[in-house]
Amino acid sequence: MINPIVQNILLFKRLSEYTPEQIQQVLQGETAQTVAVILVRLETKKAQGALTLFPPDEQSDIAFKMATAKSIPPEFLNEVANEIGNKLRIFDDKDGGHAGAGGQDKMAEILKHMDPSKSKGLLDALAQKDSSMSERIKGKMFLFEDIAKAEPDSLKRSLMSIEIETLALALKGASEEIVKAALGGLTDNRRKMLISEVKYMGPRQRSDVDGARSSIVSTLRGFLDQGILRMKGDESHDEWV
Repeated sequence: MINPIVQNILLFKRLSEYTPEQIQQVLQGETAQTVAVILVRLETKKAQGALTLFPPDEQSDIAFKMATAKSIPPEFLNEVANEIGNKLRIFDDKDGGHAGAGGQDKMAEILKHMDPSKSKGLLDALAQKDSSMSERIKGKMFLFEDIAKAEPDSLKRSLMSIEIETLALALKGASEEIVKAALGGLTDNRRKMLISEVKYMGPRQRSDVDGARSSIVSTLRGFLDQGILRMKGDESHDEWV
């Protein structure tokens, strides 16, 4: 039998992988108290998204329960975990879109360690077969093109550890959007150095460019995992002050 504490942790881990729409569907029909117990423990953006999908009268009841939530008796938490856990199993059986999440996690891990050009090609091929699945896998990883989607201040901190020569090489042939984001993520002095390096850099082999990009992506993925690098719209980390 699974330890109740472990069961609670697994429940919220599973729910965190669902969309707000899916979370609301799972919680439909539950008491305001049960819904509040779940939402108050989820990431803010998903909890907010799920809450707004309930009818207005239910929203107010749930919001009140969330706002007045205090310590929850372990016995009640265990009951909620059992009940919602059973609903999740039924929901997963009906919703083929969520099935295979484990395989998608594995695929994301594999793609993380591939050369950027190869991983992009494979993702493009997957998108032709199932665009939503491809997007879910992309959401679990970080590609060179995602530099343009990074939050500027956190990108500036992250790029400090990357050599200007490596960054200049990686930017050869990159889109204007990526170049602009990279330049915006540098101090004035390093920006001037990068512009100078790019200006005087001659033709380079594609394998060299891919190698530089792979090196940068590896570094940035590490910063992303540590919470140093953040993506635009990501509210899962505290702000730097």
